[in-house]
Order: sequence, then structure tokens, then C-alpha cells
Amino acid sequence: MTDCSAVKQALPIFGSDDLELSRRAAVEAHLRDCAGCAAEAAEYERLVSDLKTRLAIESSLPAGVVARIARQASARVLRAPWWSRLLPPIPVHGWGAAVPAMLLAAVVSVPFLLSHEAARPVAQAPVRLDMRIQGDGVKVAWSNGHNRTYKVYKTTDPRLLGSGAGQVVRGHEWVDSDPGAAAIVYYRVE
Repeated sequence: MTDCSAVKQALPIFGSDDLELSRRAAVEAHLRDCAGCAAEAAEYERLVSDLKTRLAIESSLPAGVVARIARQASARVLRAPWWSRLLPPIPVHGWGAAVPAMLLAAVVSVPFLLSHEAARPVAQAPVRLDMRIQGDGVKVAWSNGHNRTYKVYKTTDPRLLGSGAGQVVRGHEWVDSDPGAAAIVYYRVE
């Protein structure tokens, strides 16, 4: 793979470590020989690293807030409800505790077992997302096995993903026949 244009199409995927192994080896071999492509690959890797650090959300509460929450929680646990003080404690042993617990579990679970909605899977984001260069376009394929229609958003600015009009797609794949002249194109599937 000595053609720089073919390598440049693979560099955005190479920068995020999502390139298949055989193609990755060919790109790495080209990068050892071509300083221009190597500099562009380093820029993509820096961009992906920068995005990962900016998207990582880490927060912690101040120690005083944590201590106050802990005090309030322990006070609520130790405070018995008013109705428990009306009757003396009744000891329950053996089957006396198991039978009511089993009856309660059966009563609670019957509506879920009889419901047809419980068998229907919940819609979720794609479990696997695959992007490949196909001719002059990009093929985006995904799988989660649940939805029949999806919305695909495309932009060159990751801050705008999900905004604007998306392309409604039936099935689990879509081909972007015009990825544009931008070096990086972002896709989002909902």
C-alpha cells in the first residue's frame, strides 16, 4: 500500500485503533516510509487522545458534603418508623418467613410474565459499529437486533452530532456516497 491517497482515507480510523489488523500493518509500513502521512497520523492520534480526555467525566463531592450525606443517611436508617413502635417485635423463623416471601415474589412477578411487552427488547444504541471505505463512499453498518429504523447523523464537527436533520435508515447499514472533502467525518446512529 504505497498510494498516499489510500492511506490517508484510512488514517482517521487508524488514529482511533479501529482499523483491521491486516490493513493496519500495511498503513504502519507506509507510515515508516512517508513522513507526510506519518505527521498526519500523529495528528489524528493526538486528536483522538484529546477527545478522549475531554469527554472523560470525573467529578467528586467535597469531603464536607460527603460527611453530611453520610450523617443524614445513618440517622434515617437508625430512626424507626412510627408504626413499628405500636407493636412489639414478632419473631419469624423458618418457613414462617419463607412462605410469605415466596407468595410476594409470585404476586409481583405474574404481571411481568403475562405481559407481552416484557418479551420485547428495549431499544438501545448499536452494540457493534463498523465503518469501511466502499468505492468513493463510506459504508456504516451496525447491529443491535432491536430496531427496524434508525437515524444517522453526519458532520465534520463532533459537537454538532445529533443536531440537525438526520438520515432515516431502514435496516442496519447505510452508505455515505458523498463523505465530502473533509479529513474527518463523524457519524452517529440512533
